[in-house]
Order: sequence, then C-alpha cells, then structure tokens
Amino acid sequence: MTHDPYTPPETRTFECLDCGRRTDAQHQPVTCSVCGGDLRDISVPSEQ
Repeated sequence: MTHDPYTPPETRTFECLDCGRRTDAQHQPVTCSVCGGDLRDISVPSEQ
C-alpha cells in the first residue's frame, strides 16, 4: 500500500500566521501559545 500524501498523519504540524512558530499536536490548537495568532495546518500539502 502506498502512502497518500493528502491524508493527515495522527500528529499534525500547525504554523502561526503571525509569528511563524510551529507546533505539533493531534488536534488543532485554538491560537498560538506565543503570540495568540491564528494557526494553519501545514501537515498536508495543498494542491495549487
């Protein structure tokens, strides 16, 4: 079975849109723990 790059792993990486800090978590945190900014899930590549 081949790996599907569009299926998120159990632990995902989130990046703050304001300060760039990256956090690994199983569920999306509400805000960045450093600056309080919004986070985006960067674990799964998006199609361009």
